[in-house]
Amino acid sequence: MADPITIGVMAGIAIAGSIASATVQGVAAKNAAKAQSDAAKAEGRMRRAEGKQNARQMRKAHSRELASQFVRFGVAGVDASSGTSLDVLAANAGEFELDAITKERFGSNAFELASHKASSARRAGKLGVASAAIGGLAESAQAGLSGYSAHQATKGSMPSSSSQAPRPTR
Repeated sequence: MADPITIGVMAGIAIAGSIASATVQGVAAKNAAKAQSDAAKAEGRMRRAEGKQNARQMRKAHSRELASQFVRFGVAGVDASSGTSLDVLAANAGEFELDAITKERFGSNAFELASHKASSARRAGKLGVASAAIGGLAESAQAGLSGYSAHQATKGSMPSSSSQAPRPTR
């Protein structure tokens, strides 16, 4: 069997390996979480910008439609600046604006959702680091106990002072 120093060195190497492995796993978990968080943030910003752009485009198209309706009223000989025709234009304008607001709000909601996704990814990364650290401690403890057990086993196989022949007494 190996001597206690060799066993201690081997246990120390095993413990150091466990700690190094846990550190690498923790850093990998943290980096993966950061990448997921950054991707979610970028997606959220893109969705919000898309929502605003869609709303702008809708407002332009709706503005053209309202102008066209106004002209059609004029061509038909209807005064569009008062009465029922004005009520129709106002109702249409309200509906058109509601459509644009809905598109813009959709983009904002997507942004909020992506922000929560990014926050969850960061939390998962922190949990991954903690998990790797706990795993590393457990592996280190196991390596230490293995070394201690091996040391105890060698103590039992080595002759000790109590296993030698008793000295004669006078």
